Amino acid sequence: MSIDRRQSRCYSKVEEKTGRWRCNQEIDESVTKATCCCTIGKAWGPRCELHPQEGSEEYEFLCPNNNRLQA
Repeated sequence: MSIDRRQSRCYSKVEEKTGRWRCNQEIDESVTKATCCCTIGKAWGPRCELHPQEGSEEYEFLCPNNNRLQA
């Protein structure tokens, strides 16, 4: 599997409304999904992609150093 280097918006807040996730509080700079998910954000990209749950196989692949900041 190759590393995803795409950059997009990162969001620090996500809310569920009428069965859909809505991203709020956009972080100013465009970052990779790994940077967003493993450090500063709750969701990433134009489709408001929620981050994989910590401890999941997908999270471990995306964040191999498990360096997520504590809120």
